[in-house]
Amino acid sequence: MKKSNMLRWCVALEWVFGLSGVVAYFALESSLPQPLAAWLKAEAERDMTTLEMATVPVFLLFLVSYVVATVGLFRLRRWAAWLYLISCIGVVILTPLTGPTVQHALAQVLNDIAGMLSGMVIALAFFTDSLKEKDELNPPSLPDPQGI
Repeated sequence: MKKSNMLRWCVALEWVFGLSGVVAYFALESSLPQPLAAWLKAEAERDMTTLEMATVPVFLLFLVSYVVATVGLFRLRRWAAWLYLISCIGVVILTPLTGPTVQHALAQVLNDIAGMLSGMVIALAFFTDSLKEKDELNPPSLPDPQGI
């Protein structure tokens, strides 16, 4: 399999597993044990702190840049690798500021798989030739010297 196709598959699968994790988070919320469900309800009803309010627009910026970057990676654009990397690092830096989270184990597994695929995307984008320009992958053939 060509490395560019492998990169595209990893990007697509990361979206599939990431979105599946979000769906599982909400769908399985009712199956959490009572103390955890009560904690989630209390968290949802409390007012946001100033720090949380400040991180929301930054998270949204990283989310938009992540979407743009994954579309760019799917189209094999070199700039998208850098935008993707910056988005991933930004989310990792901001995540501890959001506090504790509670979710069903299946949602966590799906998100973990998406995270592993994210690492594969970064590896393929930066450490392989999967993002080479079309002309670099298929250089034009040289004219036949005997035909001159």
